Amino acid sequence: MQRRVIINLILIGSVIALAMFLVNTSSPPANPIVPLTTIAPQSIESIDIRRDNKPELRFRKSNSIWLMTAPLEVRANDDRINAMLQLLQTPSFNRLQSMDHDLSRFDLAPPAVVLREDAHEFQFGGTNPLEGRRYVMIGATIHLIPDGLFPQLQQDPAFFISPRLIPEDTLLQEISLPDYNLNYVNHAWQSPATPDLESAVLERLAANWLAATAVAIGSLEPAPSLGKVRITTRNGESIRFEILQREPLLKLARTDLNISYTMPAGSAEALLKP
Repeated sequence: MQRRVIINLILIGSVIALAMFLVNTSSPPANPIVPLTTIAPQSIESIDIRRDNKPELRFRKSNSIWLMTAPLEVRANDDRINAMLQLLQTPSFNRLQSMDHDLSRFDLAPPAVVLREDAHEFQFGGTNPLEGRRYVMIGATIHLIPDGLFPQLQQDPAFFISPRLIPEDTLLQEISLPDYNLNYVNHAWQSPATPDLESAVLERLAANWLAATAVAIGSLEPAPSLGKVRITTRNGESIRFEILQREPLLKLARTDLNISYTMPAGSAEALLKP
């Protein structure tokens, strides 16, 4: 009995030793997962997107605010900008040297999209059919990354515009609506033509405009105007909208940008009627 116990202990010890040997001598993965770059997203000041047969998109950071500068000049959508900046830290699952491969195999000759963040260029190719990941070339290295950003880079300019009707931190001076006119005088909102409206009601209307956010932005299509809105800021700037639809969803047009904003249900009540 004692002999059997000793034999079992020897066998167990041998198995443990063999397992430790295999763990310690196994080679690490040939291509460990690492970030695509070591660049800090907050350091980026400019972004450019080049696509075949589509307008080039340009974005610039000014005082921590991202603006689209081409093909339109307008406040950019922060979520879209952040998605592009996060590319810098997305995982790289595999890496190949471009000089050892035919770039056409990866749809990189030429690339479908070229994204440039400051001086750093990312060339987007096709996807790996087995994993569904996207080939991206940086310099002489082809990386395999998650395919979340590429579909966004193919979108029209309106996709990259901020959904807010009025930029954040804007101070309003006047709100001119089809049936009402509001002015900010002596630290309070007033409506001389409709003095029965209380100050609190006017303040709520102004707050609604400052918080107004579209659910969709699209290219402007011909439609009759149902009225005009003019928003004047305290530094003298003017933002003009055409009312294209009131119900069930409010649709407002910026003819200077050739775009339209589709607002949530109930927006006509909140923005046009004190």
